[in-house]
Amino acid sequence: MYPPAETIYSVDVGGRPVSAVVKRPKNAKLGYQYYRQQNIDKALDHFQKAYNNHPDYMCNWFYLGQIYLNKGQLDQAIQFLNKYSEYFPGNMQTKAGLADAHYRKGNYNEAMRLYYILLRNDVEFVQKFKLNYVIGDCFFKTKNYQRAAKFVNRALQHNGNFQPARRLKKRLQQQGY
Repeated sequence: MYPPAETIYSVDVGGRPVSAVVKRPKNAKLGYQYYRQQNIDKALDHFQKAYNNHPDYMCNWFYLGQIYLNKGQLDQAIQFLNKYSEYFPGNMQTKAGLADAHYRKGNYNEAMRLYYILLRNDVEFVQKFKLNYVIGDCFFKTKNYQRAAKFVNRALQHNGNFQPARRLKKRLQQQGY
């Protein structure tokens, strides 16, 4: 299959074409610009076009995963973020996105596994009190109240005014923890 004409240009040396080079479409670049401007719908449109044209271009996987996560389309988010994570297993932003998607989907054990990785790696872009809180919330939702109390207390040690942790602590106290 020959690439579309608008994706080919010639490299001239002394007025003679030496080779033809396929240009990557600008959809990924435009998608990134719209993503940075928080224009999620336009970003999604451009990243989908970029993905359709170049399904092997890994940056598209990451941004499509993040966009689907922002839009609440969790299955698609998990699909693209898992695909990206296979090639970049150390990327903590991908793990954070996957953890959030699994948490929102109700896959609390997988969410906890990923949140633990973030906590162990001491990532800067997620505050420790939030990680401790969400791990505690996962334990609460899986009815492991003792472990939930441990993590909620850690969250409150980091930030005693964090209202979601305070509410969860109250619910734990109602359970006897």
